[in-house]
Amino acid sequence: MVDCSDEDDDNDGVLDEDDKCPLVANPDQGDSDTDGIGDQCDDDSDNDGILNDVDNCPTTANTDQADLDNDGIGDVCDDDKDGDGKLNTEDNCPD
Repeated sequence: MVDCSDEDDDNDGVLDEDDKCPLVANPDQGDSDTDGIGDQCDDDSDNDGILNDVDNCPTTANTDQADLDNDGIGDVCDDDKDGDGKLNTEDNCPD
């Protein structure tokens, strides 16, 4: 519950008027996708339109949610996107 007389509702040392998450403690004010919403309370950390809890790559934008090897990790952030046991950087055929 917001207390109108409390200028720092989450007690993180940042005044509510300057806080990117005024009701969730986030003293570092991290905002990795620069959308003005702090990482601690941002439901879409990579700002790709897919909510974090269903995003197969929550910190890297990937609106298509492609997952070639069906391992639950999106291709854009999967070190072995074809699932053959070889890192993409060492694989002759990473796709």
